[in-house]
Amino acid sequence: MTSSDSNMISGKNRRLVPVRGWAGYCRASSAFRSLSATDSLQEILHETPTWLPVGNGCSYGDAALNAGGTRIRPVGSDQLQSEVKNGTVWVSAAMPLSELLPQLSIRGWTLPVVPGVLSATVGGMVASDVHGKNHLHRSSFGNSVETLELILTDGQKMNCSREVEPDIFRATLGGMGLTGIVTSVLLRLVPRSAAMAEVAITPTEDLDQTLQTLEAVAVDSEHSSAWVDFSLKSRNPGRGVITGGNLIPVSGESEACQLWQPCSGPEFPPLPTPGEKLVLWHNRIYHLLARQASRVSYWPLEKLLFPLEAWSSWRRVYEPDGFHQHQSLIPEESGLSAVKSLFRLVSEGGISPTLVVIKRMGEGRGGLSFPAPGWTVSLDFAHGSEVMALLGKLNQFTAEAGGRVYLSKDSTLSAELMRRMYPDLGSFMEVRNRVDPQRKIRSCLADRLEL
Repeated sequence: MTSSDSNMISGKNRRLVPVRGWAGYCRASSAFRSLSATDSLQEILHETPTWLPVGNGCSYGDAALNAGGTRIRPVGSDQLQSEVKNGTVWVSAAMPLSELLPQLSIRGWTLPVVPGVLSATVGGMVASDVHGKNHLHRSSFGNSVETLELILTDGQKMNCSREVEPDIFRATLGGMGLTGIVTSVLLRLVPRSAAMAEVAITPTEDLDQTLQTLEAVAVDSEHSSAWVDFSLKSRNPGRGVITGGNLIPVSGESEACQLWQPCSGPEFPPLPTPGEKLVLWHNRIYHLLARQASRVSYWPLEKLLFPLEAWSSWRRVYEPDGFHQHQSLIPEESGLSAVKSLFRLVSEGGISPTLVVIKRMGEGRGGLSFPAPGWTVSLDFAHGSEVMALLGKLNQFTAEAGGRVYLSKDSTLSAELMRRMYPDLGSFMEVRNRVDPQRKIRSCLADRLEL
């Protein structure tokens, strides 16, 4: 729960309080209610015109915002809902990753796929069908979901899976919370690895070399990504640092049940909003350090999986206006030439992104799920009027390339481009019309994209 949520008052005297998206730019005023196992959803729904299930609000844009309605957060136990049986376990949708992973670790298990943010809840990971740096080899989070317990808009509770109500199950994975409230999830687990990972670092000198190296590293490494220096004043825009990591099997039964508890680092130091000079010097230093570092070393596992957690509250550097992340999927059939064209468009825009990351992607799930075979390019920009114009051009280019924008990161996409990007939108809308014909479940993203 955010500080804004904690100021809410519940009951019939609803009070609307401004809430921000995770990146700080998108804002809306709504009420807030917690939903426990003993609460009646129908009573809550009588108090509000529209509502939206939320977790910890880790969506960058407006996917977790509801204007004028009520954000409903399910409340669950901070313990597993069952013991692990045949590699599966029931967990509360409200449980954040930071609490789930330690509890799985002492039982010798873990999740095959995690996002880069520890505060993400299980329900949020379902709604976004999150992926990690290992998507090429492990697919997305939805691949680990066996069964969902879902509360529909009429207050009825149902279980859905690949065999039972498969259309609702498929629409809920990546469905941005628009099919109902996920309360519990049956997850399929994998045996845990050691708390250290073997990591290879490869610096590159231009964009061509960055993309070619990432291609090779992604095949041989379970986790891979490319950090890219695209400061427009850089001597070598497109140079990068490729990270390839492989997990290390546990050495015995005692290590298999040791506690692994990843956590956030210290508070981010007070710095100005990153402008051209700060981005230029940061990137120079980062690339220089990578050139001087050992090519192969051993990292704590959390450093590989959760690099954003190295500093807590790092997003404050973008206050008060916030920032945008444009995360696009360039499909395999469009090729690396389309990835290079995307970067040319950024260069023509004349604005240096503060962070650029490229990952290789594998098979997708369809529906509103983001991943598909190809490359995902993430570009962070401090908010500004010129940035908004550039984001519009990037959205248009992505659609023309046959790609898509990640809805959990989006804040600028239009309904028309959304329809072009997601070919399975029709099947999702059929389910949405069936489970919520009166559009009681509403988000600012759903309103903007006419969902």
